[in-house]
Amino acid sequence: MSSLAAGAQHDEVHAVLNALAPSFRLVPRELSLHRVTVDEWGHQHLRFRQQKDGREVIGSELLLHVDAEGNVYAANGSARGDLEAPRRVLFPLEAAVRVALGDARSLRVTASRDPRLVYLRTETPDGLRLAHEIPVEGVRAGLPVDELVYISAEDGLLLATHSRIHTVLDRAISSAENGISVPGVFRRGEGQPATEDSHVDLQYEHLKTTYDCYQQNFRRDSYDGAGAQLKSTVHYDVGHVNAFWNGTRMIFGDGDGVLSGPLGEDLDVTVHELTHAVTGSESGLFYTNESGALNESLSDIAAAFCASWTRRWEMDAEVWWMADHIWTPATKGDAMRYMDDPTRDGTSRDYFPERYVGTDDNGGVHWNSGIPNLAFKLLATGGTHPRAKSSQQVDGIGIEKAGRIFYRAATILFTPATDFLQAKTYTEQAAAELYGAGSAEKASVTQAWLAVGVGGLGSPTTPVAELVSGKPLDGLKDDTAGGTRYYSLQVPAGVSHLFFETSGGDGDVDLHVQRSEQPTLGTYDCRPYQSGNDESCSFHEPAEGTWYVMLRGYSAYSGVRLEGRYVLKEDATELRDGVPLKPLSGAEDSQRHWRMDVPAGKGLLSITLRNGVGDADLYVKFGAAPSLTDYDCRPYSAEQEERCPFSQPAEGPWHVIVVGYGTYSNATLEAVLSPATALP
Repeated sequence: MSSLAAGAQHDEVHAVLNALAPSFRLVPRELSLHRVTVDEWGHQHLRFRQQKDGREVIGSELLLHVDAEGNVYAANGSARGDLEAPRRVLFPLEAAVRVALGDARSLRVTASRDPRLVYLRTETPDGLRLAHEIPVEGVRAGLPVDELVYISAEDGLLLATHSRIHTVLDRAISSAENGISVPGVFRRGEGQPATEDSHVDLQYEHLKTTYDCYQQNFRRDSYDGAGAQLKSTVHYDVGHVNAFWNGTRMIFGDGDGVLSGPLGEDLDVTVHELTHAVTGSESGLFYTNESGALNESLSDIAAAFCASWTRRWEMDAEVWWMADHIWTPATKGDAMRYMDDPTRDGTSRDYFPERYVGTDDNGGVHWNSGIPNLAFKLLATGGTHPRAKSSQQVDGIGIEKAGRIFYRAATILFTPATDFLQAKTYTEQAAAELYGAGSAEKASVTQAWLAVGVGGLGSPTTPVAELVSGKPLDGLKDDTAGGTRYYSLQVPAGVSHLFFETSGGDGDVDLHVQRSEQPTLGTYDCRPYQSGNDESCSFHEPAEGTWYVMLRGYSAYSGVRLEGRYVLKEDATELRDGVPLKPLSGAEDSQRHWRMDVPAGKGLLSITLRNGVGDADLYVKFGAAPSLTDYDCRPYSAEQEERCPFSQPAEGPWHVIVVGYGTYSNATLEAVLSPATALP
C-alpha cells in the first residue's frame, strides 16, 4: 500500500506515480497534477493530465485516491502510455483553421485561447491522433457556439468537436430578431427584492433551491465547489425554445408559447444547466458520443434528485419527467424527456445494444442519455425494463442513495472520455466505497446497468459459435455498425501459446478476447485497437478453460476470416544444431514457436534470424516459451539480421519465438552450438 501525506506534497506524489504509472504503461514525467479534491471523509482525489512529446493528450487522465491516513487505495483513468503517436505536422494550422470555421462567416477563432498542437484520444482504434486544437466562437443557425475543434495535423480531417455549451433541448429553433447579447441588463442580485418579472423572479428562486440541494446533500459550495457566483440571463432571443450553460452563466429562452414556456421558470431546467457546470468543473466529460450522453444524463439525474429532495424524497412520475412544468403549455401530462420510459419522447434510447451510433446530436448526447437515465431510475425505484428489453430485476435503493452513488462516481472517478461501461464500473466502485463491497446497494447498481444492457454476458439468447483450434471460419459479415457476434474456444491444459486472429475482407471489424466470460466494449483481456480487419491476440501459457471472442463491427464488414488456435508445449517444432529453417513467412503479429534441447558442456549457443522481405522479430528464453514481455534475449534490431548469443548455455530446453512485426517472407532461422574448446 502506497502512502501519501495530507497536502499531496510534490516528492510524495511522484514516489507514488513511480510505483503505479508502469501499470498503465505510463512514464511519471508525462503526468502533471491538475486538481486535488477532498471529499467528506477527508479522502484526497488527485487528477493527473497526461502529456506526450510535450503535448497534452486530450481525454487522458490518471486518478489517485488517497484515504485520510495517506494511503493510496485506488487508481483509475483513461491515460495509457502504449498508444502510437505520430509527430510530424503535415497539415498546417492555417488550413486547419479554415476547416474548423467552415463556411459560417459568423464564426471566428477566439483570441482568449490560442490554437495549439495536441494529441487526441479518439474512439477509433487508431491510437492517438496529432491534432490542431482550435477554439471557435460565434453563432451558427441562430445558436451561440463555443467549442474546441480538433483537426488532424496529418491529413486535415475533422476528428472531434467538443462543445463548451451544453443545451437542455435537442432542437435548433432560433430567431435573430433581437436579444442575443449577454450578459444583458442586470435585474436582480442577492438579497434584492422581487422585480415582478416572473422569469427573473422564478429563476432567482430556482437558483437558491439548486444551490441548497447541492450544499445540503453534498456539501458543495456552488458549481465549482468554491462559492462561485451563480449567473443567469433570461429572456434570451425571441421565441427561443432552449436553455444552455455557456461556460460562465446559464441562459434561458422565453419559449414560443407552443412547444414550451419560459425555460428559466422550471426547476428541472435550472438544475440541469447548473449541473453541466458541475460536470465541467469535475470530470469535464466530452460533449460527444457516450461521454456526452453521460454528461446530459448527469444533469437529468441531478434534476430528478433535487426535485425529489424538495418533496421529502418522493418518487412519483413527475420526479422522472423533465421540464414538465413548462413543456407544451396547452397540453397537460407530458414532458420534454421521461427518465422512467425514455422512448416515450420519440427520440431517446433506453437499451445499450440499441443506442444511436452516428454523428447527429453530437453523437446522440441527448438520445442516448435515456440509457443511463433509466438505469438511475431503476436503481432508485426498483423494477424491470419498461419495454421488457431485458428480464433483469432491479432491487430499488431509493433516490437519495442512488444520487449519492452517481454524484461520487461523477465527481471522483469519471474522466473526460468515460463511456457507459466505465460508468458502470465507477458507479459500482462508488457504491462499494459508500455502502460496502458486499452491500445490497452495490448489487443493485450492477442490476440497474444490466437491465439497460450495459455490461454482463449479454442477452441469454446471444448465439455463441464454437471454434475448433486451427480451423478458421470464413466469410463472416455484419451489415450494421456496432453489431456483435460471439465465439468460444475450449483451451486444454498444457498450452504454450494461444492465438486469435481476424483477417481479410472489407470494412472494419474489432476483435475482443476474454477468458471465462464474454468480452464487452469495456471488459476484455485483449483488444488490439487496429483499423481494418487484420487483428490478432496472443497469450503465453494461457489458463485452461473457455476463451470467448467478440467481433464488433466498428463499421459494416464482410468476407472476414476468424481463427483461434493453440500450440501444446510438446508440439513446439524442433530446432536442430546447424540446420537452417527456410524460407519462413508470416503475417503481422503472427507467432511461430521452436524448441531446441541443448546438451551439457557447450561453450556457445548462437541463434540467428535473417530477414528476407519484411520485418520479423526474434525472442529466445530458456526453460519455457518466451512472450512479448518475458524473454532472455530480444535483439530489437532494425537490420536484416537479429542474433542472440549465449555463452556456456544451460543444459535443457531453449525456446524460440519468431513474431511478425509486419508481414515477412523468405526469412531464415538457424541455431548453432559450439563446444567449450572453441571459445577463445
